[in-house]
Amino acid sequence: MSRIFISLLTVLIAVFTFEQCANPTAITGGEKDTIPPTLIESWPGIQSLEVDERSFTYVFSEAINADKLQQELLITPTTDNKFTYLIKKNVLTLKFEESFSDSTTYTFNFREGVGDATERNSVENFRFAFSTGPFIDSLSIRGKVTSTSTQDAANDFLVGLYIISDTLLTTAVKPYYFYSTDKNGYYELENLRAGKYLLFTFKDTNNNLLFNPKDESFGVYPDTIQIDNHTKADTFNISTVSINAAQLRRISARPSGNQFQIRYSKPIVVKMIDIDSKYSRWIYPQLSPDKSEILLYKHKMLDITEEDSIQVFLHVKDTLQHPLLDTVFAKFITTQRKPKELTLSINNLSQGRDTLKFDIASSKPINEILASDVFIKIDTVISINPDTLYLQPRKGFTGEYNGIIPVKLETLLDSANSLLPDTLKLMTARSMELTLSTSSVLSIEQDTLSEPLSIPLTQTKVENLGTLNLKIETEKTSFELRLLNKKGDIIRNSFNQKHITYDNLPPDTYRIEIYIDSNQNGIWEVANPWKNTVSEQIYIYPTTTELKANWIIDIETISF
Repeated sequence: MSRIFISLLTVLIAVFTFEQCANPTAITGGEKDTIPPTLIESWPGIQSLEVDERSFTYVFSEAINADKLQQELLITPTTDNKFTYLIKKNVLTLKFEESFSDSTTYTFNFREGVGDATERNSVENFRFAFSTGPFIDSLSIRGKVTSTSTQDAANDFLVGLYIISDTLLTTAVKPYYFYSTDKNGYYELENLRAGKYLLFTFKDTNNNLLFNPKDESFGVYPDTIQIDNHTKADTFNISTVSINAAQLRRISARPSGNQFQIRYSKPIVVKMIDIDSKYSRWIYPQLSPDKSEILLYKHKMLDITEEDSIQVFLHVKDTLQHPLLDTVFAKFITTQRKPKELTLSINNLSQGRDTLKFDIASSKPINEILASDVFIKIDTVISINPDTLYLQPRKGFTGEYNGIIPVKLETLLDSANSLLPDTLKLMTARSMELTLSTSSVLSIEQDTLSEPLSIPLTQTKVENLGTLNLKIETEKTSFELRLLNKKGDIIRNSFNQKHITYDNLPPDTYRIEIYIDSNQNGIWEVANPWKNTVSEQIYIYPTTTELKANWIIDIETISF
């Protein structure tokens, strides 16, 4: 008996010890799981026919997570059929509220909506196609979407096919088939039904499948496309642009303080402003800085009452070259409001053989500039009044002017030397500065500057500059070549020239862009979603050019 008891006790102790040693503990370390789940089976099966279910079940190789499924799942053709989903470990079930349309091939594209439960590794290329009819539509198209201006890949752009109809507007109609481009700009639309479609792409920032022309970049395929068994699937490339493509309209026309304000829905280019001839010499139009308003300024000498109205005919265009012809009747009210302060900027003072030139931008129209209150300072000590100064308004009522002082450097030196003793005579001007005193500029509202403005003459020694020689090889007859610096500023441009020399260029890294005017109307035209037209071509020379001081570089390989 005692032997049996001792043997039993020994066994119990051994079992207890083994259980203590085998007690499980958390495993630490190890490699991160990077392998996504795989689909094992589904009900109904992939590419099933005559499907009439509202419930779809998918079984995966491991436990899954689908917390982004509502945002990630794309269903084509477009449907408003809402769904809920249920996850039990490795099983996903979708339940739809309504039945799907008859005789239609549907594709569920899960994108990154389903991943493993731990690391969220998304199921790769998880697409599920089925048909509610007797066959599966199997046609497809593919292509690449790029930016027109940079030619970079357009990532995460919605690419849609629209069924042709008389009421087709991408702002009101969702695409029938759609997909998003990948990080390299590529897209593929599969399981398509044969037919005629419009192909359009846009950056669907609010995820509503409707194009917002005001804020969303877009691209147009130039023609409607016929998809059938003869369609080449990989030939549908699209270029995008980022502009406000909303229809141009006038928002308001009303008095605003001392001016009459005509406001538009987007920036404009003014082609013509025709003011009633009785008042035209007393009314000065100018675009607002954001180019979306035309402000009409009244000269103080014009005596009219608040009941008087002045007819103004306007011809403006937007970036898409959409014209808007309009007539308004301007009125000016009596107000105690003080006019906005006159502000000016002057830039780019340059010395030519017979002139001094500069750029001037004004916050309101300039009525007069007095040469007697403008000074040219030489070597910081001698100030000379020019005899004559011209202002030439630039086109478009922008408030920008070209300032021109017709004077030779020799004449300036003679004038300066006449004020100096013989021992201090100047052989050349080491420095030069243009100064506008407070009383030199008189605006249309008869106010002047609050403080003087000065700008030095920038003189760069020729030995610190470089030269670019360009040779163009093309059969195109209408184009603009733009030379841009590292910051993207346009430094020089030329039209329809095949042998170009740009000299006196400061050291910088330059790139070349060529805007091709294919229809030869003198304007580089951008894509128009309302006319289904594409942007005219931009050729970007593939390499940049580093120009250093006193270098001469020849580029003879510009072919397009």
